Amino acid sequence: MTQRSRQVKHARRLKALQWAIALAIGSSVCGSALAMRVGHSRVVSVPGAPLQATVGLQELTPEEISSLKVSIADEAAWQRAGVKPPVPLASMVVRVEDGMDPTRKNLRVRSTQAPAGGAVDLLLDINSSSGQRQVQVSILVPLRGTGADVTPAAVGGAARAGGTSGSVTVKSGDYLFAIAQRNAVPNASVYQMLVALWRANPQAFIQNNMNLVRAGQTLKIPDAATVRAIDPAEARRIFNEHAEAYAKYRGRVGAAAGSNPSVVKGQDAASGTVAPPADTGVSTATPTQDRVRLLTGQAQDSAAAQAEAQADAKTSADRALADAQGRVAQLQSNVDELTKAVAQQSGAAGTGTAGAAGAAGASGAAGASGAAGASGAAGTAGAAGAPGAAGASGATGT
Repeated sequence: MTQRSRQVKHARRLKALQWAIALAIGSSVCGSALAMRVGHSRVVSVPGAPLQATVGLQELTPEEISSLKVSIADEAAWQRAGVKPPVPLASMVVRVEDGMDPTRKNLRVRSTQAPAGGAVDLLLDINSSSGQRQVQVSILVPLRGTGADVTPAAVGGAARAGGTSGSVTVKSGDYLFAIAQRNAVPNASVYQMLVALWRANPQAFIQNNMNLVRAGQTLKIPDAATVRAIDPAEARRIFNEHAEAYAKYRGRVGAAAGSNPSVVKGQDAASGTVAPPADTGVSTATPTQDRVRLLTGQAQDSAAAQAEAQADAKTSADRALADAQGRVAQLQSNVDELTKAVAQQSGAAGTGTAGAAGAAGASGAAGASGAAGASGAAGTAGAAGAPGAAGASGATGT
């Protein structure tokens, strides 16, 4: 190893150490001691319907679960984060639901209004006995008939301490949103960083879409001044355009990508896997064997997402079955009560008739004919009681 190589290696180690210290300081400034992390998030409402989305929380301690409180961040927090609510803030509510195991919770966000655009941003305040944390999540709105297309959860944390540029190599499984979060710039939104990365590295994206970054590419990290120079509204508009183009791309990928969304290798254009979209206006330079990483197809999340979806479906089915069984039991109980009441009423009517006949027979006991009337009373039938009444006249014969 040459002297120059040693110096470069030492400089990289020193820079990594500085990054670690900066992140540690930034985390302490945020005052977040929560052990939890954000898991799989998705939009569960169909396009055009009132917003309904879920955000998963994992690795919660028992103390955090018992004191967990979640709310939608206020308007000032949204402005500071540089994001726009998908629907009016007053229409959004969030509810904490049980997860797949005792260390998980699901946050269900609802609104009476439908979101506009191809992406949904959520900004949540999470409080517990361990501290306070603000979480930002960006989710792609699914096409009709497809599953929710989710971008990675962006958890509030430390931003880049310095304004210097650098570079990063895209590893297998990386996505631009996470890279933008790891290299966040103070006083700039994640969308500004996304657009800055996209503009600085045009060769790194399949079909020139920021959601389709090539593995193995070395991305140039723009400096803070370049990132801040991008208009936040323009950055958000570009992000939405790319999200919509990416959603259309996914629609063309077809059932193969839907059943195994982790990695799709480049094939010929006839297969539709990397065919250039005619309506997106982006470049068509797509060398073979490019690896397309779909934002929802992360290996570490897909299994958990499928298991969570299956658990949700099983829970819903179990609840529906329990409700049906409860209704059947209630109806059966009502039928039993009605049957019992009818039987009691029938028994009371028969006893009254027999008593009346017996009384008539007692009157006839004064004469021999009256005794015959008593035998009639023993029949406990209304008709038999009538001859007993005639026995009273026999007493007069004496």
